[in-house]
Amino acid sequence: MDISRLPERLGGSLTAPNYESAALLTIDIQMDTVEPSGPWYDPDSGPMLMAAAGITRAWRGAGRHIVHVVRLYEEDGSNVDHCRRDRWAQGWRAVVPETDGAELAEELRPNANVRLAPQLLLSGEFQLWSGTEAVMYKPRWSAFFGTSLERFLTARRIDTVVVVGHMFQNCVRATIQDATANDFRVVAVADAISGNLTDLALEELAAWGVSITTAYDVIDQIASVGSSS
Repeated sequence: MDISRLPERLGGSLTAPNYESAALLTIDIQMDTVEPSGPWYDPDSGPMLMAAAGITRAWRGAGRHIVHVVRLYEEDGSNVDHCRRDRWAQGWRAVVPETDGAELAEELRPNANVRLAPQLLLSGEFQLWSGTEAVMYKPRWSAFFGTSLERFLTARRIDTVVVVGHMFQNCVRATIQDATANDFRVVAVADAISGNLTDLALEELAAWGVSITTAYDVIDQIASVGSSS
């Protein structure tokens, strides 16, 4: 991926991001995905985490909406994706509720004391950490599938989502695709997304009307917009 030559999105003004009415979506940035010993660790996790953490701090400082999207797999495997159940039966584990691995990455938390509320999240409710920061559980790849995320965002007059996280070819891509299907304006932050984000993948996103940019640009944009009133 060459971030010095990012493709331009299609769609003109209909897909142009509105940072004044944008929410940050962090996808699956949990201890099991960013710790080198974690079952979902990827070599890109370190750089992704640094970029995503910088954006999150800037977003939080501006008082803008943040939604941390997480996966949680019940110990009995009842909500595990079918494609992973064979591995689960063989003893593989990831993001099990009440384990450290399921928690949001430390670099993204508003303070060291916050913890996920698994039963609340698994029930489909949002865990509110502040008036502008929340956590939600997604049962499958996309943050929009089987959840109330679309209603949550539109109720807050959000029309643009800025997406960062782990890992592009699975949950990040699915979330971006469903965001465009729900007519949200979408920004993909290339250096804050881990996984197989190839030049071809970037071209495909741009053809969907997705704006592709860098963490530096997003932080600059939110600084230009200023704090939410």
